[in-house]
Amino acid sequence: MDTKNYLVGETIYLDRVKEEDIDELLSIENSYATKFLADDELPYPQTREELENTLAVESPNQFLGIYNSERREIIGSVAVFNVNLVHSNCEIGLSISEYWQGEGVGTETFELILGHIFNNLPVNKIKVEVFDFNEPAIKLYEKFNFHLDGRLRQEIFRFGEYHDLLEYSLLREEYEANLVSTDDDLN
Repeated sequence: MDTKNYLVGETIYLDRVKEEDIDELLSIENSYATKFLADDELPYPQTREELENTLAVESPNQFLGIYNSERREIIGSVAVFNVNLVHSNCEIGLSISEYWQGEGVGTETFELILGHIFNNLPVNKIKVEVFDFNEPAIKLYEKFNFHLDGRLRQEIFRFGEYHDLLEYSLLREEYEANLVSTDDDLN
């Protein structure tokens, strides 16, 4: 296991974004595929300064780069934000380069970040939001047993029509129960 990096998986690792990777991450974050699937703001490209401000989040919020272990290149990002220690919840967001989508990066990133949150933060509930047309993200959340909490009807205007915003959550007890059932499957 590589201990030089922050959170290490089989094919990726999560770590602070390095200065030399900011321009590549900006390119990923500003790509059409990323901007229109993940950002509910007006889909304008962000500037380097805006991205640098995002990277400067304060603990316990975290913004991490997703790096391919073999090539040691940045291929996306994952954010833990709106950490509320009073009510014991947070939100997470994921952004993966269109060239790495469908390659298992989202699954591996979620394995790492969910384990990290539930093992190292006093968080009981993780929340995510997703547009109803982002089927790969919905499948990812459901794969990890996120529960559909609600639907904000016609919340966002994309591609010439209104779409719903779906709100999902995962409780600590659901995460732990899934770990037990996964371990039982392996025995």
